[in-house]
Formats: sequence, C-alpha cells, structure tokens
Amino acid sequence: MNLLKREPNGGHNGGHNGSRKSHGRASNYGYVAARVKAKRGRLLRREDYLKLLKMPVPAITRFIGELEYREQIEVLAKRYHGLDLLEQALDKNQEDLFGQIYGYAKGELKDHIGYLLEMERMHEVKATLRARIGEVSPEDFIKVSPAKVRGVNERYYDLVGILEADTLEDAVDLLKDTPYYYALHEMLETQPRPFLTSQPLEDAMTLAYYEHLLETVISGHKNKANKLFISFIRKEIDVVNIRTILKAKVWGVSGELRDLIVPGGLALIDDTLEKLLEAQGTKALFEVLATGSKELYDALSELVPEIGRDQTLSQVSQRLDKYLMEEAQNFSFKYPLSILPVLNFIIRKQAEIDNLRIIVRGKQYNLSEGLIHDQLVM
Repeated sequence: MNLLKREPNGGHNGGHNGSRKSHGRASNYGYVAARVKAKRGRLLRREDYLKLLKMPVPAITRFIGELEYREQIEVLAKRYHGLDLLEQALDKNQEDLFGQIYGYAKGELKDHIGYLLEMERMHEVKATLRARIGEVSPEDFIKVSPAKVRGVNERYYDLVGILEADTLEDAVDLLKDTPYYYALHEMLETQPRPFLTSQPLEDAMTLAYYEHLLETVISGHKNKANKLFISFIRKEIDVVNIRTILKAKVWGVSGELRDLIVPGGLALIDDTLEKLLEAQGTKALFEVLATGSKELYDALSELVPEIGRDQTLSQVSQRLDKYLMEEAQNFSFKYPLSILPVLNFIIRKQAEIDNLRIIVRGKQYNLSEGLIHDQLVM
C-alpha cells in the first residue's frame, strides 16, 4: 500500500477520547499522543546544543551515543567511523523513529502521519533525480547514502531503480502510484533534454506534494483538529513561497516566478502575493510582507537590513524553520488529541537531526562556534 493512496469505501464514526472511524479503522489519537509526548521529552535541549558546540566530533558521537542514538551507533560502528558514523546513525535513527510512530497509528491518523512522512520521501527522490541527472553511479550513491537505500515497501520508493532505469521516463514510471508521476512526465515533455537540470523536476514535485496534501486533508473529516492541520499546511505553503520569492530577488532570477508558486497559502494570496512577485528588490518586498503577513515579517524583521546579500539566505531559512517549529508547537497545544502533537514532534525531531548535522559539518570545515550557533534552529 502506498502511503498516499486512500483506501476505498471508507467511512467514519465518532468516538470517545479522540478515537473515530476512518476507512473502517478507528484512529488511536490518545495512544499515539502519549507515545509521542514521551519521545518529545527525550529531544535535545538548548543547553545540550551549547555543550555540543564546544566538543570535537568524537566526543559528540559519544555524547549522543548515550542518548536516543545508542542503538544505531552501536550497530553502525562495525562499518563506519568518525563523521561517517555520525551521519549514518542520524539517518538510521530518524528512519527507525518515524517508522515506529507510523506503526503506532491507526485509521485516519495513520493516513495523516503518512502524508507528513511523505515530505522526507519526496526529498529522497529529489536527491536521487539529482544524482541520476548528474550521472552519479548507483554504487557511489549507495556509498554516500546507504541509510536511504532500503527495500521497496509501503514506506519507501525504489531509489536504486530510479538510478538504474534506462531513461528518465522509465525512472519516473517507477513513481506511477505517487502524486509526482504526472507532474514529472509533463515536465519531461517540456524540458530540452540536452540542457535538463533537476531543478524543474524538483519544483514540479513540490507543487504536486502540496496540492495532493491539501486535497486529501481537506476531503477528510470536517472537525476542528483537521481545520487546524489545514491551517498549518497553508502556513507552511506561505513559507515555501516566501523562500522561493526571496531567493529569486536576491539572486536576480529572471523568468516567470508564478510557475514556481505553490497555490493554497494562508496569508500570501491574491493581491499580497501579486505585490510580492512584482516587488522590485527585497526592500519593496518586505514593505509588502509587513502588511500582508505580520507573522512572517516579524520572524524575519531582524534580518531586513541584511537581506539582499546571498549569505543571509541561510539565516532567512533558519528563521523560517524556527517560525514553523513554534507554530507547530502552538497548534499542538490547541488540540492535543489530533495529528498536531505528532506534527510538532516530527518537525522538532527533524530540527534536532539537522542541528546535529550542522554542528558536525561545521566542525569538519573549522567554522567558528558562533557561526555554527547562528545556523541552529532551537
């Protein structure tokens, strides 16, 4: 079963304590919320990151090896060492943990968790398409990303098959039961093959992902929890779009930006979106943002004097990630017996994985403690 395929003949029936019928199965919101709450309590805290910033990579490995990453480090230490061990342990820990959460859930809750985890699968396919177009061999790809090359089952796509397919069209055919299939085929038909890059394909996948996500969640139950979930998805779309527009303005990208905009945002829509697209430079853009979305403007306001320089884009991304993380936490408090606490945990766990990668890679390249610190989402 593909995570994104809705099962036929689904019905629903109200229940107590957050349980309800979906597709013939009862959702177990209370149970999953309790399990996720326990796991959230074991996430790294701000003071942990401050300690890690002062440690060399071997000490970082020992530190996290005493925490939630022990099992993965012990297993992978037979094959990897140093930075490679840490990178592979992070991938494997994320895979194992998210798989556990997906396994806990039933009914509509399981479907919704599947939609959230599809984001990571989409990024894996994007990376695989980049490798294929860049003529990276399957062997080299597996060597760099072994934790992402798994057996094909209900949670994972055939990444090696995408790399080994005779043509790009054949590679895309392996995604036939996904939201990306038609979008990718349509893009292949319009792109000049000798000059093809992965970016148009990646953009098409992003558009298809959010279109499918909104469509499937909106067609579900019309309860308060789902309405909040939809609101968060639309806020996330706003973040995706402002990232796209800002990058284009800073890099001076010409062309039709509207083709890259994900429809369905919450605040950045209609006249506001049009004004953002037409803004001449970042100063004008932020004047529009100040009235169109005060939340997003406030999240970025400290950077406004600096934006316009390429090096600030990573800081913009960091602030937007932090904004979404805080929004997810606020939403989870509003309706604890729903998908929202799981959403909050997944975002925070992903931030933890990303923060650990930033720290160890920063140390690998001898970046200053302050520079590494500024990239962390805490």
